[in-house]
Amino acid sequence: MSPGRKAAAAAALTILVIGSVFGAYYLNTSSTLASQEQVISGLQSTVSSLVSRPLTSTSTVTSVISATTTRFPNVPWDGQILFMTGNGCTGGGVGCFGPDFSGAFVFTCTKAAASAQGCTMQINATSSIAFFVITVWYPYVNQTAGAPSWANCAFNKPGGSPNQFYAVFPSYCVPIGANAFILTKQAIPP
Repeated sequence: MSPGRKAAAAAALTILVIGSVFGAYYLNTSSTLASQEQVISGLQSTVSSLVSRPLTSTSTVTSVISATTTRFPNVPWDGQILFMTGNGCTGGGVGCFGPDFSGAFVFTCTKAAASAQGCTMQINATSSIAFFVITVWYPYVNQTAGAPSWANCAFNKPGGSPNQFYAVFPSYCVPIGANAFILTKQAIPP
């Protein structure tokens, strides 16, 4: 076999090997990406359906008047609920909160949030190029830190202690499905 044919055969073999490796990588990666897209799509669908649910209120009149109000999300206090959000946020700080549930940031890191390191996420501001980075611990309960007994999560800047703001800004995390949650706090603490 001539040297030119050997070189052409070697080049063809190299191209075939590279094509096989790329094909195997593509097949392996595409299924992983497709499953992640399905999870994200499912979470978006869940949040959208929760936002579109009407609030229900019932009243019963007997010899004693009683009223029951059901709201989403169910939090352990009466009064306005604030959600961690990027809406109207100017960046910096420990986080931004707003009253609009549809702007609530959905944390998709339940497993990391339950670890000692917590879940660290970057939340982009919707009205500018600003952002903030936050670490959330959920579930997190520290009865000696001075927060109300209902506080079930904590947040801080990355590298900070979960106890630093635990009593000052007590928070309540609401699970959404098995792998996500939203972070809430009272509009005006007691």
